[in-house]
Amino acid sequence: MNTSGKTPRRTNWAIVAAIAAVSAAALCRPGQSRASIIWGVQFVTPNGSPTGSAVELTSSQTAGLSPQDNWNPILLRNSSNTNLSYSDAPVNDNAGNNPITISFNAFTDNYNTGTYNGGATTNDILLSGAAKENGVGSTGTIILGGVPTGTYSLIAYTVDDNAGDTGAYTIGTATYYALNQEGSAWNGTFIPTTSTTLAGATTPTNYVEFTGLTPSAGQIAISFEYAAGSSDGVAINALQLIAAPEPRSLALLAVAGAGLLLIGRRRKPA
Repeated sequence: MNTSGKTPRRTNWAIVAAIAAVSAAALCRPGQSRASIIWGVQFVTPNGSPTGSAVELTSSQTAGLSPQDNWNPILLRNSSNTNLSYSDAPVNDNAGNNPITISFNAFTDNYNTGTYNGGATTNDILLSGAAKENGVGSTGTIILGGVPTGTYSLIAYTVDDNAGDTGAYTIGTATYYALNQEGSAWNGTFIPTTSTTLAGATTPTNYVEFTGLTPSAGQIAISFEYAAGSSDGVAINALQLIAAPEPRSLALLAVAGAGLLLIGRRRKPA
């Protein structure tokens, strides 16, 4: 019973519902089934040496450090064993829409890494092919185009078919050095590269992650150079471009949170 002599304030559940609807809309756009939009590219080479085969993930198979389906397989070598190039090839996101593009000149070498042996996990399949640059100083560049305005992270997977080579992976002014993990040593554990110096790259790793990226003229470009070694090259198996939440969405969520807090305070008796 209210003995204060004042009329208790009631929660306006219509306002609560409206705030919840705004919050949901902030996190999900039409055609988007996840909070983050991810474009994934898997580099694929025909079956052959070394042991194992490089095969395509199906659209429903989920793989990657940031798990996603709808990977885009990019064939690197044709049946005549000729390395291929691409110009503005469309790449769909994890919901199967919102295409960006990928462009690159033919790499000096492309190989199977040996992570796939016919009884593989989806991550084994993801890492089974490799775009490669061989010969110290050789550099490959991959350009993602048509990237919407925003802030992004990019993950490059770096498993190779041989051990002992170090790659320099660069976007803009940021460079990471990776002693590439050999496919036969892959055990299902993702190991990040953190070294920003060649001398510091002493432990084999299998991915590089760049954060806080913004496209220039709609493009984000990554290069990888064979920086050091005596084997045969450095690799990229796959790329994931991940969109950070939009500032508009974050602002709407902040408004929603403030509104719920205010309603909670108004419920308290004076």
